[in-house]
Amino acid sequence: MNYGPDPERIMQTPLPKDEVKIETRKASFVASNNTKTILLNYKYDGNLNFQKGELVFPGCFTADDCSASPELLIFDRKANAWDLKRGTTFAERVNTTFNPETTGVTTLLGGKPDRYTNNTKDEVLFYKKQGNTNQFFGLKNTNGTAFDVLNLATFTDTDVSKFDPTNSGYAIDHFENNTSQSVLILDEQTSNGNARFILAGLGGTKILIPAGDLTATDLNDLFQAGTNENRQRRKEFSFFSGKFTSTQAQLVIVDRRTTVSKWYLGTISGTQVLFKKLTGEFALPITTSDYNSASPAGIVYALTNTGEIVFGKTQDNGTSFYKIKINSTNITKSTYNAGTVGFSDRFDNGGNPIVLSGGEDKLYDLAQSKIVSLPGNVLTKTLDRPDLIAQVYVFQWIQGDYNGDGLTDIGIIHLKEPTWYFALSTGSVPDVIERVKNGIGGIYDFEYSNSTKFDNTGDDDIPDLPTSYRVCTRVTIDDGFSNIISKDYEYKNGFAFSSFINGKKKPITLGSVNLPSKKRMGKEQLT
Repeated sequence: MNYGPDPERIMQTPLPKDEVKIETRKASFVASNNTKTILLNYKYDGNLNFQKGELVFPGCFTADDCSASPELLIFDRKANAWDLKRGTTFAERVNTTFNPETTGVTTLLGGKPDRYTNNTKDEVLFYKKQGNTNQFFGLKNTNGTAFDVLNLATFTDTDVSKFDPTNSGYAIDHFENNTSQSVLILDEQTSNGNARFILAGLGGTKILIPAGDLTATDLNDLFQAGTNENRQRRKEFSFFSGKFTSTQAQLVIVDRRTTVSKWYLGTISGTQVLFKKLTGEFALPITTSDYNSASPAGIVYALTNTGEIVFGKTQDNGTSFYKIKINSTNITKSTYNAGTVGFSDRFDNGGNPIVLSGGEDKLYDLAQSKIVSLPGNVLTKTLDRPDLIAQVYVFQWIQGDYNGDGLTDIGIIHLKEPTWYFALSTGSVPDVIERVKNGIGGIYDFEYSNSTKFDNTGDDDIPDLPTSYRVCTRVTIDDGFSNIISKDYEYKNGFAFSSFINGKKKPITLGSVNLPSKKRMGKEQLT
């Protein structure tokens, strides 16, 4: 290393796989007993290399209302530990025993935090299987900044046959009480051919028998394609849950296998789930190709304060929002055309979509059927990450032959500092072939120059080659009978680029695109 005031700064460069890659993301979540919505802009390390980067979950994890100091629960892959970013404070290693990427662990519902085992603090929900026991469990704040895992629901393989967190049919909601949520699971692959539901929560496990317009026979092998037992048609069904006509959560199953979807409202009553086929049915705008597994419905949705289902769909001609009112016997649909806006499945605490319009976050007010400015209950917040910025390597490396000795050097620069650093290569110039004798009297002589002498700047007058190369400029041929012929070569329009091949950066250089040659025989010129 030569030149520059502090070469040690340069030598602290991380390996490419270790570099921090700062990414920006937006999220929305509710606070203060569902009376506020926080729109959070946050940064995280998006390095996707093995055991690098972060998994980040935004929410209110330590308080019911974190609007003054929004929170990020962060899994640091490299440290194999969880951190908590709360406002301007940063607590490290708030949990060191749980790795969400361990084999057999599944992050549920797209990792969206909610209040699962309680109604005051957000948790992140996961699934794992131990032996023949299936576990839905949350990572939650226990005290101070400490976090631990707590089971929400457990059930055995005897309770539910061949449960699969990706392909089974289930919903998570306040089916039993308003303090904690429960998991309602369709057990459709029973050995006796009679499907049933399992309701599992903090209060234990219950068996519920389907009745009414959907029976145990109707639901048996519901997701099966062909005659062999499977769940290949799971994405042709949507499971919604909410307090549609009752004080406790209900289940809506939408069968999308036909042109017009069939809607069934299921209400838990004693040891049964009573189903009613609803009139006014229509086709949900969901296909198996765009089915979003972050929601049991196949599309991310919200509920209004009066229990209507709200979701959005963006197509070539703009974004439309749908509001579905579930009544005891029928459904009604309202459609809202929002035009060309950005929509990323964010809603306020009243079920109104958050859209990007004119470069700003705004609210699509369903009551007014128009885009409005954000109301007072929707708060925009930003969480900076100085801990990440401090890890970013600030120098850029540029190859070149800076001292003209024919060897590749490295120029190192900080865009906000005036001083360059140079790592100058040492050693001899690589050998090149200067003369070849063919054994029968013929001799070939080669002359070379550095590529920096030629025009390799293109139209922008910026050098296209990252370093100097030895290029052949003349070949002289002597046939052994004193007949000597020479060819001169010129070089221009060379270029170079880099590409990642098998995870490694490979430089590729094309030193010359055009090679005009001049044959020295009288005035003849061949190009």
